[in-house]
Amino acid sequence: YTTANNAVVASGGTATTLTLKSYREGINTRTITGSTVSADLSGNNIFDYTLQAATVAITFTNAPASGNAFPITLILRQPGTAANLVTFANTVNWSSAEVPTIASGIASRLDIISIITVDGGSVFFGAHSMANVAY
Repeated sequence: YTTANNAVVASGGTATTLTLKSYREGINTRTITGSTVSADLSGNNIFDYTLQAATVAITFTNAPASGNAFPITLILRQPGTAANLVTFANTVNWSSAEVPTIASGIASRLDIISIITVDGGSVFFGAHSMANVAY
């Protein structure tokens, strides 16, 4: 248990009247060489993937229970010589009903995809936040 601003926080509990001055989030960083990857939402919610396979299908697993908003950030990196594509195995409703085209064919570029679920992972809502960013 920890206290902050008279709020008691227990593991898995709820805090009220809490002010954060700074925080950090863990990142799941992987090089993806196979055609599928499971983004396990029970750990981190930020995934930094370097794509080494021609097409990678991303599946989200272990979303928190319905009624909890859960944002996900995907950083999708194209290596220096690859032109890789990404598909999503889950239902993702995209902004403007357009599935994003990542930096396929553009070496050393990345895309950032923002996704959120509020119903335990039945439906995800997504947007292409940044496109073709040099790294």
